[in-house]
Amino acid sequence: MKIKNVVSLFIAAILVTLLIISCGKGSGTTNAPAGPAGGGGGVVSNNIDITNMTFTPANINVKVGTPVTWTNHDPFAHTATANDGTSFNLNLSANGSGTFTPLTAGTYQYHCNIHSSMTGTITAIN
Repeated sequence: MKIKNVVSLFIAAILVTLLIISCGKGSGTTNAPAGPAGGGGGVVSNNIDITNMTFTPANINVKVGTPVTWTNHDPFAHTATANDGTSFNLNLSANGSGTFTPLTAGTYQYHCNIHSSMTGTITAIN
């Protein structure tokens, strides 16, 4: 019976050790580099998702010459149309995507021709 107690203690010690090791993993912190300093103006992303009739993010900053891609996750069509009527007009079918590349610095406001409440802004910076 003494051997049974030793074996039970050994197994318990192994289980406690494994529990402690598994709790120590995945602390949720990373060593990712910090974003741009200051109050904005940095390049954030060049991807815009369309979900639930919303452009996300609605406002982005990109460097001139960087393609901006809209991906429509809704089961129906949208557009990404420049308010100036000439810069871009993308027809985005259900689950489709489209791309526009700003070649000059400036602000490009856009909307969905089908759903007027959907709006956004691209700011192209040098």
